[in-house]
Amino acid sequence: MSLEAFLHEKRIDAEAFRRAQPAHFAALEALLAQAGKASFDQQKKFLFNPLRREYPLAVSAEAPGAAPPARRPLPLKKAAAPEPEAPPQPPADAPLPARKKPLLKTASPEPEAPPQPPADAPPPARKKPLLRTLPPDAPQRTE
Repeated sequence: MSLEAFLHEKRIDAEAFRRAQPAHFAALEALLAQAGKASFDQQKKFLFNPLRREYPLAVSAEAPGAAPPARRPLPLKKAAAPEPEAPPQPPADAPLPARKKPLLKTASPEPEAPPQPPADAPPPARKKPLLRTLPPDAPQRTE
């Protein structure tokens, strides 16, 4: 890809740039030949906006060897739909409509009591402690 075609993609007038700054143009042309389009674009991205402002491409200028850009047809305008009528206003003395109830419950029901064992059932087994405790009169270890 030539520098002229690249600058045309970036909407920069290559001929005006070449006439005004021939040394800079030659340096960029050599770098584009070595680096390739994508790498050149990433390395010199900060230069394109000032160049575009200084050497804007005329709207009718075409790139050397490039096809004109394809244009999409404009969408057809649809006929304006008539504006919907405003809903009728209720009379001032009419009662207000009922409000909907909130979806979240505000109070929770009473928790159910645990089921009671039958009267003739044996008492529940006593839980064992997690740590073994010594009686208070047991001798203490000393190390």
